Amino acid sequence: MKEQENYAMWAERVAAWQSSGESMRAFALRHAWRPRQLAWWAKRINEEKAAAPALIPVTIKPLSPSNPVRLNGTGWTLDLPSTTPAAWLAELLRSL
Repeated sequence: MKEQENYAMWAERVAAWQSSGESMRAFALRHAWRPRQLAWWAKRINEEKAAAPALIPVTIKPLSPSNPVRLNGTGWTLDLPSTTPAAWLAELLRSL
């Protein structure tokens, strides 16, 4: 069995166990699986879910020349003209 297929199969099994309301041991034994194997896969899948980056929605609005770019930090604010080159701004942010 390919690794991706094995992962998908165990992800389904872990999800079924989590929604069953049964203990891990009882659920595994009822399905003739080793409880330690179910525990290992549950840990692996949960760790990967926790490590996955969260995506947040972002709205990008075009700036008019009169709107400054405003950077706020702890105790400071920097207003730059909207014509500030993106490369310069990127270098500034990397150095902060």
